[in-house]
Amino acid sequence: MYSEALNLSSRGNYLAAKRLLSQLVKNEPNFVNGHSLLGNTYTAVGELGLADDEYSDAIDLCLSDSNGSRCKDLWLSYVNRGCVRLNSGAVQESLSDFNRAASLRSKPELTIATNRARALEILGDFPGADSDYEVAVQLSGSEIAPFWLRSALVKYEQNDVGGAHRRLARVEQRFGEAPEVLVAKAIIDGDGVSLSKLPESQRLLFRDESYLKETLKWGPRMTTAVKALKNL
Repeated sequence: MYSEALNLSSRGNYLAAKRLLSQLVKNEPNFVNGHSLLGNTYTAVGELGLADDEYSDAIDLCLSDSNGSRCKDLWLSYVNRGCVRLNSGAVQESLSDFNRAASLRSKPELTIATNRARALEILGDFPGADSDYEVAVQLSGSEIAPFWLRSALVKYEQNDVGGAHRRLARVEQRFGEAPEVLVAKAIIDGDGVSLSKLPESQRLLFRDESYLKETLKWGPRMTTAVKALKNL
């Protein structure tokens, strides 16, 4: 049943996988991987509260397993639960999960670094976020990812304009037309021309302070700088 559910989930048939896994963990409540996969399935369909419950069950089972034979990926259950809590707004709780995941790994891990950086950023710990983003950038190698922009913004929040500029220059190589990058370029590089590429619909969004704070979750220095843009 687990293999069938895993196959369904890998093909995006989450509802069918959810039905199978719900029955599976009912029949085998101590099956760690069943709870973990059901948590992944709930996450995929947006049922974050239920996902949290399943990851918690998997973690509790692992912690009660004296020899650890069922818990090779306990760190990943903490990451998954941390991500669910981060996306649910329980940021401090998510940070605890990411810290626990990091303590269980013997080496730096990209998923831990990026998500913990995000939590620290939201909590206003910009030096801590900067440190984790730097680890994540190193781990991602030459693959420029969206979180590189957040790394640049965290540097700006710390008044490291030079560092922000250098990181943003790399981001532009791949995401140069993204609205967030265009606005960041106008602020960090003082490039007002970049705003001319911004559609009016996007301009309206960036004029909305709640969009900056609640949706983009940009820091206070960046939010203030956006509001001060005269040609937005």
